[in-house]
Amino acid sequence: MMSDLRAACPGSDLRHAIDLTEAHDLSQKEQPDLVVLDEDFIQEAGLAVFLSLLSALAIDWIIAYKAAPHKRLPSQRQIRVGALTSFIENDWRPRRSQPTGFAPDANAQRRAGAPQAAPSMPARSQWKIVVAGASTGGIEALIEMLSHFPENAPPTVIVQHINGSFIPGLADRLDRLCAPSVRAARNKDLLRPGHIFLAPGNTQHLVISEDGRMCQMQDGPAQLGHRPSVDVLFSSAARGLGSNAVGVLLSGMGRDGARGLLDIRHRGGWTIGQDKDTCVVYGMPRAAEETGAVQEELPLQQIGPAVLKAALKPASQPAQAPRTPPSRSAPNHQDTREKKTHNV
Repeated sequence: MMSDLRAACPGSDLRHAIDLTEAHDLSQKEQPDLVVLDEDFIQEAGLAVFLSLLSALAIDWIIAYKAAPHKRLPSQRQIRVGALTSFIENDWRPRRSQPTGFAPDANAQRRAGAPQAAPSMPARSQWKIVVAGASTGGIEALIEMLSHFPENAPPTVIVQHINGSFIPGLADRLDRLCAPSVRAARNKDLLRPGHIFLAPGNTQHLVISEDGRMCQMQDGPAQLGHRPSVDVLFSSAARGLGSNAVGVLLSGMGRDGARGLLDIRHRGGWTIGQDKDTCVVYGMPRAAEETGAVQEELPLQQIGPAVLKAALKPASQPAQAPRTPPSRSAPNHQDTREKKTHNV
């Protein structure tokens, strides 16, 4: 099949992944125009998660079958192996279309980024600041987490390991799927309710200012091979926010974020990690768990509500954070949410 594709796409950059994990990583880093899947992957448990990534990045995909199309998949997303090269040569054009119609189980639509009813929050709520980090598997995790956020969500700053040129498109995609405003961060953006910022590019780190009021772009070398770095963001949040920081570490390879999450905990903030069973890659959250940085380890579906609960300040909370590490029990914040259905 690869040989036929090379003949059908002269001059194109073709990559081959041997399994869904490798395909996931390649798609997230390179954002191809088209992903061609062998029908053998249809039975893989991780297929729905992988297709949710393609949906989030608006990457076109098709499944090549050998004998007959599969009833559980949309017909427009399937093609016979023998007709694949002719289809690509004569009919297919790069179009960044959104994948549609894949629903292998009851939760697939949600994992694919379908808008969810987010709870409303009291208009005068005072939020803590949420900082989040993710890598492989993180885009789907972000969609799931942010689907719980109301329009006036806590100010949120995110580092997602991905090619920097894809950040504007990812921000636009998340903005359409989620109730709060989502966009790439700019220097001196104020941290305000209802605004979510993604670290842009690959040339600077994104940090929280010393007074805890804004985002700032910061020069500096890559940390653990990453720029922007989750560790750098988290450590700046620990310094500038103290107990007014909520740190969240989602699916991803490596150790980026573990040290910074520990800094947040030591300064009195609350820390949450995604659990092994729901991570595409249990690397970054595991490193944080092993260092004692994680106070709450949760399945992905519970992280959004837990973040909102931890980020809601009690009315009597003092301005300056205590610096002693909290216990490992769940945060005792009053949950004043009311459910509201809305269209996104």
